[in-house]
Amino acid sequence: MVKSLLYYQVYEDKEVAFAMKYIDPEDDVIELGSSIGVMGCIISRRQTTGKYISVEADPSLMKINRKNIEFNRKTDFVLINKAVDYSSKTVSFSTSKSNLTGKVQADGSGDSTIAVETTTLIELCSTYNLKDFVLVSDIEGAEVTILLNDKSSLDSCSKMIIELHDTEYNNKTYMVPDIVNLITNCGFNVTDQERNVYVFTKPERNS
Repeated sequence: MVKSLLYYQVYEDKEVAFAMKYIDPEDDVIELGSSIGVMGCIISRRQTTGKYISVEADPSLMKINRKNIEFNRKTDFVLINKAVDYSSKTVSFSTSKSNLTGKVQADGSGDSTIAVETTTLIELCSTYNLKDFVLVSDIEGAEVTILLNDKSSLDSCSKMIIELHDTEYNNKTYMVPDIVNLITNCGFNVTDQERNVYVFTKPERNS
């Protein structure tokens, strides 16, 4: 199925279109949930001097992710096998036979469950000296953990390309409109949207 989606250019088509439109060649980019590296390939073709930090929780995808990015990239990049989380040093990650459905979740449902080390957005910014970056994210609703626990890290974020999902965190349900409100309360404006894929920018970066 994934091969067919790639062949017909509909795999993450909205995210790809937004990346082509809104990521500048000199932008530094953090991608959360980079999967098999499709967005990483697009980002790598867009960038000239910008840094690219790729984060993916599923270890089974790391080899193909790296291979795809290396094939499309002319400069160095960082690929990290961790999950973004603020509750502990490791989390349970439910893997799947498809790269589309693996996610961090407490109930451990899925084809199998593994322990994955965690990181935070502020840690990534500090480690790689990112002062002004673009956040590209598709982590199945786990963005809420950043918005509730790590808002200061977004002070250095100028743009987001993000797929939003209804999610539950700490026994509270957050619908997509709730998450949009959390993001706009951090100083972002909605610049573009297709279905549940959004582009947010800081007002001074709007065009």
